[in-house]
Amino acid sequence: MANKIYFDPTSDTAVVWADFAGDFDDSVAGTEKQITLAGLGIGDSREGVKADMFVNSHLPQRWAVLVRVEHDVAPTATGAVHIYWAASPSATAGTLNPYLITGADAEIATPTASFLGQLQFIGSVPVTNTADVLHQKCFITTLPLRYGSPLVFNDTDQALEAADNAMFVAFYPLVDEAQ
Repeated sequence: MANKIYFDPTSDTAVVWADFAGDFDDSVAGTEKQITLAGLGIGDSREGVKADMFVNSHLPQRWAVLVRVEHDVAPTATGAVHIYWAASPSATAGTLNPYLITGADAEIATPTASFLGQLQFIGSVPVTNTADVLHQKCFITTLPLRYGSPLVFNDTDQALEAADNAMFVAFYPLVDEAQ
């Protein structure tokens, strides 16, 4: 016998990190959070503003994470852009974050393996040896705590696109249904 689901998944809104303060074209609807990916350097990373992932009176168990990045200059096809999650039990930007995470839109130049090891790995977006092409990938993940920030690590041999109009990280809540 099927269990009745009282939650309407269509009422949930994605949490989207993009350059809303700059030139993002707003092609992805959702709760807007700031992250500036324009010109993110080789081997550098950028964290987004800390967000509250509590939606419709609950913390979804699973999330679909859609990531889109772009390079001005064609990167070597062996590179990738890695996505991490910095979980926190606090709503305050600078409180109870993993090492170096401020909860603000900020660059963390040349992140170390020990620093990245303190974050939750979401996935890697492989790149092709083509300039001005959007590289996009979707992942499924869980979030251990209510608050957190995404971190984008450019592990390629080229900086990201100088214009921030099409790059984003979007978390879409998924609803599990038991039958």
